[in-house]
Amino acid sequence: CELLRKSLEWEAEMKPQSITPHSCLNCVLDSKIFFAGADRSGGPVLVFMAGRHDKFMRDINEHSDFFILAMETALRKMKDPHLGKLTVIYDRKDFAPSQNFDLALIKVMANILPNYYPERLANFVVLRANLVFHTLWKIVSPFVDARTKQKVHVLGSDFEKSLHRLVPSEHLLPIHGGTLAYEHDPLHWFDWCEHPQVSLPSEDEMRAALAAAAAHSVAVAARSCEYTAVGEVSAGDVIGWDFSVAGSHDIQFGLRMLSADAVSE
Repeated sequence: CELLRKSLEWEAEMKPQSITPHSCLNCVLDSKIFFAGADRSGGPVLVFMAGRHDKFMRDINEHSDFFILAMETALRKMKDPHLGKLTVIYDRKDFAPSQNFDLALIKVMANILPNYYPERLANFVVLRANLVFHTLWKIVSPFVDARTKQKVHVLGSDFEKSLHRLVPSEHLLPIHGGTLAYEHDPLHWFDWCEHPQVSLPSEDEMRAALAAAAAHSVAVAARSCEYTAVGEVSAGDVIGWDFSVAGSHDIQFGLRMLSADAVSE
């Protein structure tokens, strides 16, 4: 079929198996995305702690490589690499839209998953969804493939019962109502990667990656133009939104709740 042909052509051009944790070391070190447990079909569970993502610190190309690395790692973890699927838990714990909501990155992920890893997603579970999330979802959903939308489960703060239907409690972290005794170490990515030439990063490499991320953040801030607006949703409920244009094409969008006192000031 067309999707399979497109996927094979992309694989031949991109060589995704050649991407290693060294290619996206800063993403590895910030510990926001990692594997923990298995869903009820035996597929790997990929946890995305969205509150740890900083859109002002990220490099879009590095994050694209990291997402591909995660998918390639998921394939290796599947019992059947040809038919297996994974579950993604997108946890909004400590989520701040102005800093963590990254439309450019979402577009990259929404393009890679259905086009180059078709039918590999079993479930995409959003935890701690609130009014702000539902507003953001209206912005994001046009970029999400129709087949992928059908696999999205949007859960609020009382998510445990619904989540346990998809992932057994013994394969869930305690913060998700489970009993899985797993503490993520960024260096686990080097254990999960079976590339024969991959070795653990040196201390100098890790420091250089963190320094590069900090420099990128300063550069983005220096060339950004910021705009802010305030709109009233209903009596007593006010939402503020802002966006910045970094460089010539990277647009960042944020949405946050504002108190009436803050607006009046």
